[in-house]
Parts: sequence; structure tokens; C-alpha cells
Amino acid sequence: MRRLINRQNPAALEKDFPSADAGRDKTFVKRLVWLYFWLLLAEGALRKWFLPGLSNPLLIVRDPIVLLIYWQASSLRLWPRLPLLSGLGPLVMISVGWAMFQMMAGIVTAPEVLLFGLRSDFLHLPLVFVLPRIFDAEDIKRMGFWALVVAIPMALLVVHQFRSSPDAWINVGVGGGKQLLTAAGKVRPAGTFSFIAGTVAFFAFASAFWLHGLAKRETFAKWLLIAGLPSIGLALACSGSRSAVLSSAIVAATYLIAIMAARQAAAGITRFLFLAILAALVLNPVEHFEEGTEVLAQRFAAAAATEAEQGGLVGRFLDQMTGPIKHLPNVPLLGHGLGVGTNVGAKLVTGEVMFLLSEGEWGRIIMEMGPFLGLAFIVYRIWLVIWLGQIAYRRAKEGEPLALLLFSATAINILLGQWGQPTILGFAALTGGLCLAAAEQLGARETAPLSAKGGRKPIRRSERPPKIAGP
Repeated sequence: MRRLINRQNPAALEKDFPSADAGRDKTFVKRLVWLYFWLLLAEGALRKWFLPGLSNPLLIVRDPIVLLIYWQASSLRLWPRLPLLSGLGPLVMISVGWAMFQMMAGIVTAPEVLLFGLRSDFLHLPLVFVLPRIFDAEDIKRMGFWALVVAIPMALLVVHQFRSSPDAWINVGVGGGKQLLTAAGKVRPAGTFSFIAGTVAFFAFASAFWLHGLAKRETFAKWLLIAGLPSIGLALACSGSRSAVLSSAIVAATYLIAIMAARQAAAGITRFLFLAILAALVLNPVEHFEEGTEVLAQRFAAAAATEAEQGGLVGRFLDQMTGPIKHLPNVPLLGHGLGVGTNVGAKLVTGEVMFLLSEGEWGRIIMEMGPFLGLAFIVYRIWLVIWLGQIAYRRAKEGEPLALLLFSATAINILLGQWGQPTILGFAALTGGLCLAAAEQLGARETAPLSAKGGRKPIRRSERPPKIAGP
């Protein structure tokens, strides 16, 4: 595999990341990315509370935005030359042809199902590669700033939903349905999202930026870090979700890996433990925190008993990957049709929201596409995760941990996330792109902490980090 971060060969860098026209203004395309971010946070609230009659169109409200981002990126010559991005083109074309063949063969008669399948698998994925050419270091840090600001009211909303009845209006689901329950008759709070999956992804995302602020204390104002930790802790305690707790725990464990890789373990671990103990002392007397941790303990115990035959949580996780491979001989060569395995596809086919093929993402892909094309797409996603992980780890060794923290927040969503669910897909694409952007852009210069006004005063300039070459 070629070097992921090339320090010595400027010509190779220019080949992989050709320079955009310096005279072009990227303001509009940056605003489109910000609109994508805010819609990702708000579309669930729009669908279930404010515009329920437009729930179906709002499901794909970010699709036109991402297409505009691609259009602007093309006009500004922002697309990088990377083997992973180049390899995506043939995979998309083959999948389009495959979908047309499935329709001609009568496997799927509704073209909108096939279109939604293609959209779920491929439409948002290129954002991972183009975002580093759109966002600079200041944009990345500003998005982290707003993620931490939003985490404060989001945590309060999660607590309110947790404390409310499952039938309360605040816990209504899309289409008037109900949210999933956890233990003791409590809901798994969805926050402003459609389902608990959004809460899981958001607080892992916010945790990555908070821990970056802990490692790089000049990044965010102190008040934001002080307010952010109890907010994230309270939200996780009241989430009623093992996935929410484990996702943020993975990010926290990655922080320890990052500071050890940068040989800053002593100071980094001391700060982390001090603030963690302080947050525990602050939250422990809070009634909602105590109740939330009790419900979480019940949820973990009940799930452990249910999953005992599968080998526990780890066994269930591994089964999402090994199970579909075991059933490959039983999958039709042409598959059952792109999009059929998504909830939207099932709704279009049967009139009901369900998992027609498989609850796991790899099972869906293989059963939709067939064994050969399905495996090819899975291998592509594995390759993408390995590539991002290697890039992020190298930057962590150089003292820039954010890329590795964001990688840990999104790696499972890229590898196994259910991309038929728009919120999971959105966080996978946006966080993956920010991971790559952080690896390329951070370290270009050091600046004062980001304030509420978004302004900064440069402190000093340092050598710009090397661009990222392809694998």
C-alpha cells in the first residue's frame, strides 16, 4: 500500500490533490455543507413535530443539497484524484446497470425502490472525499464549536424525553409512531432526530470534538468544555441505549490511544481523569442522572441475558459480519433488488415499514445486490475504513488527534451502519469527510480559542501538514 501521507514528493501530492483555482470563491459551497449539517440535526424534528405532513419528502431533504455540493465542487475543480474515489465510479455504474437488469428481469417492478437503493448506497458517499477540499481548519473547528453548543440543549431535550411518558407528544415518532423502549418502561430518547440512532451518532460526534478540545486546549473556550462534559454525560445516562454509551466510550478509548501515540499520555490522561471525576461529582447528586444510570444498568442486564446464546454483545456484533457470509450460497445470483431491504423500500413494496431482508447492513447489501456485487461493495467499505484509520492514526502520532477521534465516532457507521436510514447515512458521510479534512487541514496554523462570535486571532503560523495521498 502506498504511503498515506506523503512528505517527500510534491509532485505526487499535486497528482492526488490537484490545486483548485485560487481565484475561485468557496463561500457558497461551504454554506451548502453547513446547510447539510443543520438539516441533519433538524430534519427529524421537522418530520415528527413541525411538518409531519411532509415527512416523506423531508426524508430526502439533504439529497438536493449534496448534489449541489458536488456540482459546485466540480465547477471549482475541488475533486481530488484518489484511487478510492476513482474506484467508486465503476462500482456505481455497475450497480446502476444491475438495478436496470433487476427491473427487466421482474425482480423489482417499482423503479423508485431501485432509485432509493442506489441513493442509499452511493449518493452521499463521495462527500467523504470532497469535504477536505471545501473545509479548512477554521471551518472544521467551527463545526466542532457548534456541535458542542448544540449538545447542551440536546442533552436537556433527551432528559425531558426520558422523563416523559412514552405516549407524550415529545416522544412521538415519525408518522405518529412511538419511539423504541428501553428498560423500566422508558423510551430511548431520539432528541431532535427521528430515532435513537441519531442520538447515538450525534453524541459520539460531539464527544470527539470535546476530547479534541481537551487534548488541544487552545481550540475551544474553557466555558464550552466545562459545559460540554456534564451535558454529554447526562445525555448518555438518560439515553437508555447501550449503543450510545458504547459509541462514546469507543471515542474516549481512542483519545487515550491518540495521546499515547503522540507521547503526551501523562498530561492527557491526567486532564481526562480530573475532568471525568469532576463531572461525576457534579452529576451524581442529579436525580435524572441517577435514574438514568439505573435504567441503563437494567437495559445492559436484560440485553446480556437475551444475547447469551449469541455470545453476548461481541458475538452479536460479529454475527452482523459473519452471518451474511454464511448464507451466501442461499442468495440469488441477481439478488432481491436494490432498495428492497431498506425500510423505505419495504414501505413502497408492502405498504409497511419493516426489514424485508435483513436487519444487518451486510445482510441487506448481499441480499439486495446478490453475492458478487454485494461482496464488492462490502469490500469497498472495509477498504475505506482501513484507509481512513491509517491516515487518522498517522496524524495522531504527529500530535493532531481530531482525525482519529472522528474516525472512531464514524468507523462503525461506515462499516456496518444502516445507510437506508438517512440520519445514519448523513453522519457516516459528514463525519468521514471531517475525519479526512482534519487529517489534511489541521496544523496549518495555530489560533486562539473559538469564541461565540466565531472570530479568531492568529497566534503563529507553522508548516502546513502534508496532503493525503491515496492508498
